[in-house]
Amino acid sequence: FRSELLSMENSGNTEKVVGLKGFSKPVDPSAKRARKGIYLLPNLLTTGALFSGFYAVLLGFGGRYELAAMAIFVAMIFDGLDGRVARMTNTQSDFGVQYDSLSDMVSFGVAPALLVYSWSLDATGKVGIAAAFVYASCAALRLARFNVQSTLGSGSNWFTGLPSPVAAALIAGFVWSTNGSQPSLLLSGFTVLLTATARSEEHTSELQSQFRIS
Repeated sequence: FRSELLSMENSGNTEKVVGLKGFSKPVDPSAKRARKGIYLLPNLLTTGALFSGFYAVLLGFGGRYELAAMAIFVAMIFDGLDGRVARMTNTQSDFGVQYDSLSDMVSFGVAPALLVYSWSLDATGKVGIAAAFVYASCAALRLARFNVQSTLGSGSNWFTGLPSPVAAALIAGFVWSTNGSQPSLLLSGFTVLLTATARSEEHTSELQSQFRIS
């Protein structure tokens, strides 16, 4: 605001009056509440993805493997929507980036690993535990690297490695499509191989090529 002093003569006395120019209109409370609602919308979608991943874990422990795989795919839908809504409404924030990464860790890191372990890998003993852990730990490393790139501003145009939702889709799709098969050593061995390579492929592709995001 700009102020100026105006001298006025009144009954022989000089009075100083302060005039304000450029005084802004009061903010409408309803518009302020609507803006807060817009900021909450992407985070609500992220919460939906987080719940879907959490529910997938519960379904996997309960032996309802097909529904658990479906829940992971539902989490992918929410995960795809929250970023788009944030960009459309211009409500991107550092908080949203971190919250989205934590949600991705549960939905696309922990949930697929526990699902595939309870479905088949538990029959392979320590090898199955190692394969599930490799998948979950690589998901954490992938998301941590992405957060660092986002903070430094070096990961906005180029995407390296295998995205976490794609790796989760490989695991969930495999469980969903072969859930009716009879358990066997061959199936368990192939599951171990798929679980381990779904994440190790990320590091090899990182060295070989980079993929442009449109």
